[in-house]
Amino acid sequence: VLNAQLEEIPKFIITPVANRTGENIQNFTATVTKNGATIETSTNGKFYEAWDGASTYTLTIQAEGYQDYTENYVEYPSGNITMYEPVAPVTFTATDNVSSETITPDTITVVEHDSQEPVAPEQGVYYLELGVRYDYTIAKTGYDTVTGTITRAAVTPYVESIVLDRIPQTAAMTVTVTDERHGTEISDATITVTNTTTGDVLTPVSGIYYLTYNYGYSYSVSVTKSDYVSFSDTLTPDSETAIAENVELEKILQYCKLYVTAKNAKDETVDAAIVVYDEYDHAYIAKSDDHWNLICNDSEPYHVEISADGYYDYTGDTFVPDSEDDITLTVTLDKIPVYATLYVTAEDEETLEEIPDADIDVYDITAHEYIEKTGIFWKLLAEEDHEYRVDISHPDYYDYAEQFEAPEAGPIFKTCKMIARPTFATLTVEIKDADTKEIIPDADITVRNETKGEIVEPEDNEWLLQTGDDNYRIYVSKTGYTDAESVIFQAPEEADIYKVLYMNTKLEPFATVSDLSHRTGISYTTAEKERLSYLLEDVSNLIRSEGRKCGVDVDAKVSSDRIYASIVKTVTCDVTQRVMRQSMTGDAMSQESQSALGYTWSGTYAIPGGGTAMSLMRNEKDILGFDAMTIGVIDLC
Repeated sequence: VLNAQLEEIPKFIITPVANRTGENIQNFTATVTKNGATIETSTNGKFYEAWDGASTYTLTIQAEGYQDYTENYVEYPSGNITMYEPVAPVTFTATDNVSSETITPDTITVVEHDSQEPVAPEQGVYYLELGVRYDYTIAKTGYDTVTGTITRAAVTPYVESIVLDRIPQTAAMTVTVTDERHGTEISDATITVTNTTTGDVLTPVSGIYYLTYNYGYSYSVSVTKSDYVSFSDTLTPDSETAIAENVELEKILQYCKLYVTAKNAKDETVDAAIVVYDEYDHAYIAKSDDHWNLICNDSEPYHVEISADGYYDYTGDTFVPDSEDDITLTVTLDKIPVYATLYVTAEDEETLEEIPDADIDVYDITAHEYIEKTGIFWKLLAEEDHEYRVDISHPDYYDYAEQFEAPEAGPIFKTCKMIARPTFATLTVEIKDADTKEIIPDADITVRNETKGEIVEPEDNEWLLQTGDDNYRIYVSKTGYTDAESVIFQAPEEADIYKVLYMNTKLEPFATVSDLSHRTGISYTTAEKERLSYLLEDVSNLIRSEGRKCGVDVDAKVSSDRIYASIVKTVTCDVTQRVMRQSMTGDAMSQESQSALGYTWSGTYAIPGGGTAMSLMRNEKDILGFDAMTIGVIDLC
């Protein structure tokens, strides 16, 4: 007899139940509930109650050391069921801050905050205890490192999304600005570099602009300068390769008008071919009507070329127009010359003999230059109104100069007669004191050519006197001395002449005009005072002369005897007054005779007591001490 017990077939089995590492959990209790009511409980994962396929059933699995597993089903559950310890599974994802694309960090570090104990990931998942604070650090090359903290309160899986910021990487850019036409650098242009993404204007560092290339930024470069067309460009750098932005600015050209006229030396317009050459473009400028248009604001060099029959070709100096003002250029063309030959001979005017060693020069007056001699002649331009001058010099002759023209080609012969220079004698003058015979060193000496009425100027205290028949006289003056002069003399031959002149000490008059005015009570006019000053000097010298006749040194007695000095002064005034009165009133005339047919007149002037006005009366001689001394019949005084 076979006695067998048949086992009921379960409706579904939830095994295997495993942990997060894949290990099966052997001891667990699974419960199915429906609308909060328990339908069935199993410890082996087998369930036999049928589900209606429409209601919602809740499966709860419990195992020691694991968090409860709860899930709602409509159909029978299938597949593996994973139960987790009481920790939260956390994964980290990173995205690029520019592209928003997911990127893989180089390192993710998670540590328990208090203990700094690191948490090792399991297949990229970090299991964190609930309610515990963790620190994390996420790093990737080329990005800023991100740090943060995380604390999980539930065991449900969690994704921490991190945005990594790219570390800006820059490319160095230099901007060089040059003139498009000349290729020369423009150092003062205004350069502006702008980040068109952010709107920021970049500031150069030592002339270098640093552009961020790993953020996808675009940059605009603009260059401006007055008189140039502005430049702008946009670029998006994508690597650290240095950028050299070479900008060529186009000049806004301005023009001026050039007018050129060709003339000859007579200021007459010449029919000539005129061209203007642009030295920068190496090309001739086309003429526009009666002028040429030249660039005037770009340092453009030009020159003018002119050709005409009978004239030398002309190439002008380089010039650079610098304003829009018209330029008017008048060019005087040099005529191709025709020459005449000049021969010059110098001869003595009197002897007519040639002067072989004369220094002859020919001067071009029109051209203001001397002409170089060619052999034995000079070449002269044969042109009308072109003037020349022959200059001849010789130490024994006066310089010779003759002005002339050479209007025609052919030889010109000139014989120039020169006048011999005069010879001179050398005069040396020595001035001495008439009394002491000592030399007076600082006397004022004047030598006069009386024949010509000219003063001869000295040279180193010597006078050169032209030899011949001219009469000369020496004049000498010095303070304290009476002026002196020599007799007339001549310098008949070329020789040294030595002259000595003696000067007498000049004595002051014994009375002054003021003394005379006080004694007479008369106020004299200026003209009378001037005359009286001379009369006082003459009367004083008269007294001295009369005194010497009698052996009396009047000056010595005046200086030593005040009473005598007063007497001399009184006599001087009396005689001077008498002379003045005689000249004004004529009361000293004693007789007069006239002749009608002979046209003659004569008269004698006398004063009481005898004598003329300019003389000493007897009583005046007596009071002056000029006693009469007679020897025989001769009156010595």
